[in-house]
Amino acid sequence: MLRIQRRGKLPVVAQVKSQGTDCPVINISSDGICLARRNSLPKEKVVDLIFNIPGEIDPVSCKAKVYWCRLEGDFYKIGLRFTQITEEDKERIMQFVIGHSSSLVN
Repeated sequence: MLRIQRRGKLPVVAQVKSQGTDCPVINISSDGICLARRNSLPKEKVVDLIFNIPGEIDPVSCKAKVYWCRLEGDFYKIGLRFTQITEEDKERIMQFVIGHSSSLVN
């Protein structure tokens, strides 16, 4: 299966609703998202996320499960896999990734 994701600095910030903090997005695909945070999140924790796709009015609101979490410098990078997301939002993310990706990643 080919996984397409946008890597590098993104103009996207996600919010973990229960934490109330904005987190820079490191990369994103239609399956999941990688965030940077000052605090860790436990593996397997399910969180509510909300974020805007640049150029779109309606935010993406979904649930995601922490897949991995590791300290890198002063921040934790946290990989989350979407567990509840609409097909429409997955398609919106995919269109954003395709439109802004300079390379495809397997």
